[in-house]
Amino acid sequence: MTTWNYQLAHKKHESGVTLYGMVEVYRNKEGEILATTENFVSPNEWDSAGEVIGTLKMMLKDAQEYPVLDLDNLQCLGFDE
Repeated sequence: MTTWNYQLAHKKHESGVTLYGMVEVYRNKEGEILATTENFVSPNEWDSAGEVIGTLKMMLKDAQEYPVLDLDNLQCLGFDE
């Protein structure tokens, strides 16, 4: 079983600046990280205002629940083929 959540993360930009944003994190049943989205995700472009608000609420809840990820040094397990 695979689950996912949003998680606040940071990574170094090529300019040397550290950027922060939200990623989707995919976990196995033990809670170990299998993968993340390569780029930061946006809460935009849903079908209704309610969906945008719901996504923002979920992002905030998850950002407060999980620690900040260091994407430059994160080792993901990957998905079983």
